[in-house]
Amino acid sequence: MSEQGYFFICVNGDTAHNNPAETDCYVRNEPPQWPETFFNYADLCLSRGFIRIGWPGTGDLRQFEQIPLRTRCYGSFKPRVRRYLDEFRRIPQRSIVLMPDKERPGVIYIGETTSAYAHSPELPIECAHRIRVKWDRRNGCFATYSATGLQISIQHGFWKYAFQNLSRCKDRGLTRRIDAARRHRE
Repeated sequence: MSEQGYFFICVNGDTAHNNPAETDCYVRNEPPQWPETFFNYADLCLSRGFIRIGWPGTGDLRQFEQIPLRTRCYGSFKPRVRRYLDEFRRIPQRSIVLMPDKERPGVIYIGETTSAYAHSPELPIECAHRIRVKWDRRNGCFATYSATGLQISIQHGFWKYAFQNLSRCKDRGLTRRIDAARRHRE
């Protein structure tokens, strides 16, 4: 990918991907830190200006071809998870990302990527796969958008998945609706 794109990325989920008790998915020499259950990283992503995706046990995605050699868990990933990781690492700068807040159904944050993919060893390790983002703001606060207003179903389709390249979405009008909604940001 070399052109700007549109991506839907969930930042919440179960966090067993770097649990040392799960030996198939644990990468040695990376410090474990994970909550006991489901965790929503939306506030952290907003406050620190990045978007993240899970599966930190794979290690640095810039060395994507080496992942199956470093961790046995990669072989157990469904093909769509492998695609998520590969596409996430290739998101170009100036792309638009939509981040739902799963604790507030239908609420979406939107921003523009300001860097290429980076692997960050700083804690929490669950946020090791990162891309810097300038989040939209209104009146000094992070702007929220409505899934309903963007005509996105939160019951079906890509809303149920961790990652979606919206540039390839069947709904050709979606990217135009996103652009129109963003015209009213600061």
